[in-house]
Amino acid sequence: MGDTGLRVKPKNNGFCQSPGSTKLYDIDQCDGLPPTSRSQFNESWVDGDFQALDDWPLESLSSLAAAEAPHAVVYVGDYLYRQGPCPYPNNAGADCTGINAPSFYELEGANLEYDFVPGNWGDNIYGWWADFFWPARDLLAAAPWIGIRGNHENCERAGHGWFLLISPHPLRKNWTIDTEGECDDFSPPWRVPFVNEQFLLMDDSLITPLNKGVDHFNYTEGACPGPAPEGEVLVPETQSRYEDEDQDDAEVTRQIGLYSGYMKTLEDWSQSHDTNFYASHRPLFAVACDGDHMNVLDWTMQQSLGPHTLDRVSAAIAGHMHWFEALSFENQGLPAQIVVGNAGTDLIKNYVNQETLPTIELRVGVDDAYTARVEAGITASVYGYSVMTRGANGYNIVAYGYNEASSQLEPFYDFSVPSGPRVPKEPCVPCGKRHRRKTLFASLPCCP
Repeated sequence: MGDTGLRVKPKNNGFCQSPGSTKLYDIDQCDGLPPTSRSQFNESWVDGDFQALDDWPLESLSSLAAAEAPHAVVYVGDYLYRQGPCPYPNNAGADCTGINAPSFYELEGANLEYDFVPGNWGDNIYGWWADFFWPARDLLAAAPWIGIRGNHENCERAGHGWFLLISPHPLRKNWTIDTEGECDDFSPPWRVPFVNEQFLLMDDSLITPLNKGVDHFNYTEGACPGPAPEGEVLVPETQSRYEDEDQDDAEVTRQIGLYSGYMKTLEDWSQSHDTNFYASHRPLFAVACDGDHMNVLDWTMQQSLGPHTLDRVSAAIAGHMHWFEALSFENQGLPAQIVVGNAGTDLIKNYVNQETLPTIELRVGVDDAYTARVEAGITASVYGYSVMTRGANGYNIVAYGYNEASSQLEPFYDFSVPSGPRVPKEPCVPCGKRHRRKTLFASLPCCP
């Protein structure tokens, strides 16, 4: 499970007509106005994303998951989403004002004034307790956790809480939360070995997003491509950060080099087990649409893969995209991709034509080194979590959706991942079929 926090992301809390250059917890503030001061509030200035507290199922999901009596919990990041207070009156019917401190707002005559005192939000113990530790308490008590850092735990957001409360890496000597530069943007990978399998864990929290924040996918009604014609495949596009004019090419190169070194470490570790699961916040091979373009993300991590990094990896587990997605590949040409970013934060709308998924072929990495045809897949915009169960010959994975009316879980998708090591084979189609090449469609190789 992952991506659980209450999405409260104010761009303007109603304090000023236009935000200034200063920030608090990555939120634009009014220049010259101390965060604890009082200021006149104007509802028309309010801007941002606000999720209602009664549309946030983390506590229920935690209790239901704890009842499964799991042996371990794999959490793929984004614990803390509430980056600021919730404007009052509530925005577009999303009432999240319960996260504010009791003295946060008060009526004085005909005017509404804010008392900007941190409540249950922000990168502090109050925010972490309210957004994660309290609602997840049942599941935290039920089993040990493998916790991964999400992009909402980067240093501009909730990075200090990550290092103090969850990170497996020791704090620097004499570390203090107030010391400038003491939050590390990058941290090395780590692993959790069991007898039968091993989890290879990556911190990919800091990757500058494309297009000033649109991270490879963007909802556009009816624009996502349909299935490929018979005998052809749909090849999703990879979005190079070098083609984004807002990116620093030198920094892109530096990050790819850094992550490439991390990937080599994971490759070396994978030799100790036949079955390995790669777990990160960002997916390696997930598909989504940005308008009428189908993309496969994440490009930076794909470019960081060596030719043999994933030889002994059976599945990649991730979040970041706020839905459930699963892709398995013909002949195990790539590790199965599982996306479980659907355990609490606002969901993204499911806009992918499900008939398209089995016609997809991925070609990613340096010189398209990682290529495979999708065998089966699903994308689903539903709250829930997934359960992996070890069997005699592999692992069965069941995705559960949360029924808000009954407060119960209902299974809606299951598939199997064989025990490792993975043995990929080249996909092909019978020789003699007519092949065509289009902008987004390409032909499969011929096989006897």
